Amino acid sequence: MKEAFTGLRLFGAFALLVLAMGCESYQVRTTESLLSEAGFQTRTPSTQAQLAMYSEMTPYKLERNTFKGKALYSLNTGGRFGYSSD
Repeated sequence: MKEAFTGLRLFGAFALLVLAMGCESYQVRTTESLLSEAGFQTRTPSTQAQLAMYSEMTPYKLERNTFKGKALYSLNTGGRFGYSSD
């Protein structure tokens, strides 16, 4: 009987872990699709200066900058690319 409870606990812990991972990936996918629908474009840093600037950004925090007198919003997704508005 004790072995059955141990197996049940192990299965429950595994199910909880899968549920938690599924919710996190759903949130990221939703954020990325919302950004795309709002007009943000995927950008990949192509120069060393862009890569340095990109690596200084806080992941998953929308930042506002000014470029040639226009507001530019950008988001570092924590990966190899980010989103920016034009």
